[in-house]
Amino acid sequence: MRIRMAQFAIYRDLTSNLRHILGVLRTSQPGEMVVFPEGALSGYAPKDPSYLDGLDATAIDDAIGRITTEANTIGCRCLVGSATKDGDHWRNAVLMFDGDAEPKRYFKAELSGLDRRHFEPGARSAWHSHDKGQLLMVEEGRMRTQKRGQAVKELGVGESDYTGPNMVHWHGAAKSQALVQINVGFGGETKWMEKVTDAEYGRD
Repeated sequence: MRIRMAQFAIYRDLTSNLRHILGVLRTSQPGEMVVFPEGALSGYAPKDPSYLDGLDATAIDDAIGRITTEANTIGCRCLVGSATKDGDHWRNAVLMFDGDAEPKRYFKAELSGLDRRHFEPGARSAWHSHDKGQLLMVEEGRMRTQKRGQAVKELGVGESDYTGPNMVHWHGAAKSQALVQINVGFGGETKWMEKVTDAEYGRD
């Protein structure tokens, strides 16, 4: 999976923001992961929370439905930042559109955030799982990764790999190249297991 970063001027105008998001998606390729900024859909004004008073929850839900349809039609995935209604309160969230009928919603306060890690050639994690999933992106070098029961695969710069909730996996650098990876965590716990053997790491 390749990752695409989408940047554009964000306004307190749902219609304009939605138009930009759909426009980017329509130029995307099947299998891509498109990442939009915080507040990309609803607008974002951290120093002026009064803007939340003007948001229309129904209109935002309708816009989310349009993004879902567009992403699923194209066959791409995307992460879109937006304020969303949680009961009687607005909360800052990231929406993950990954082919389901509705996106997964992760509230900012519950995200573990971004983490950058460096692996020397041949270095790797132990087997582990995340109970809310994880997105890995290659910033430099090459990554080797495997999900339990699947083949080992390698990823290059700009490529990414999503691991679903509770899916056991490992990741690290390729045999002859160091790796700088970016982890996007979605909160929850990480369960660590046994070390990855040389035979498992080297299997193609």
